[in-house]
Amino acid sequence: MDLHMVSAPDGARLFCNQDVSAFSPEPDRSPWFGSIQVMDPTVFLHLPHPRLRAPRNRSACLWHLLNLASRGHRFHTSGVIHDVRKVPGFVDKMHVRYGVLLSPSGQRKRRASGYPTARLVVYRDWDGGWCWWLLFAGPEARVRALTNAHREAVQDAERTDGRLRFRDEYMLRPRQRPREQGGGRAWTWFMTRKVQQAVERELVALAAGHGQRRERTDDLLAAVRRLRQRPMFGGVRNQASHALLRASRVWHKTHGTDVPLPREVYEPLAWFNGRIRIFE
Repeated sequence: MDLHMVSAPDGARLFCNQDVSAFSPEPDRSPWFGSIQVMDPTVFLHLPHPRLRAPRNRSACLWHLLNLASRGHRFHTSGVIHDVRKVPGFVDKMHVRYGVLLSPSGQRKRRASGYPTARLVVYRDWDGGWCWWLLFAGPEARVRALTNAHREAVQDAERTDGRLRFRDEYMLRPRQRPREQGGGRAWTWFMTRKVQQAVERELVALAAGHGQRRERTDDLLAAVRRLRQRPMFGGVRNQASHALLRASRVWHKTHGTDVPLPREVYEPLAWFNGRIRIFE
């Protein structure tokens, strides 16, 4: 594969897998490049900003946010940017205000001086919007003094009314680990109540809808597969197991013992064990 070099606005040399020299700068004729629309030849195909990497997929983004929250970045605010051209300027503004692009050593120096540290996570979701989360770690009084100076309202992920969310689909909160797993509290992702109820309603309706004489299970299997494709963090896995258990009970009640339960419904769910590669 041929690599072509382009120059970033700050002078850094970046590489991509297509030649951008002939691209038109007009938005209506701009080609699509990997994960962002190129409005200018100096925009790199994967990065929203030359000094900030975006998680490679949803699971990686969720894992990254979980890691940050579990390491003390509990104060947060978030939003969505729909115009990719505004992302670099937004990142620069957050760095000027809060130092989100500092190196690990710079973060340590800031923390040692008693100042809050900030991290910015930017991810392009399936609908094309660039989701962003601004997270802070440090004493609450100092975090709020810093953010209030810039009129930035932050929430506390430790509180019920301030949970960190991924769109309207997932919510991050701590839960008590079983004693056999070491006990203590651990952060994990859950489906939001709205999503969980929608998943359960769909599975129960499809499990009950075929009847004893109609054994077609295409719709039910498709719904089960969509559920299994969700990132199986501990909380999501517990919710998915409960939904599948309800569906299996309804199936047996509706179909009796004559029609076997589809295997995909009762097979064990995947278990997240280990780490996810966050960046490409």
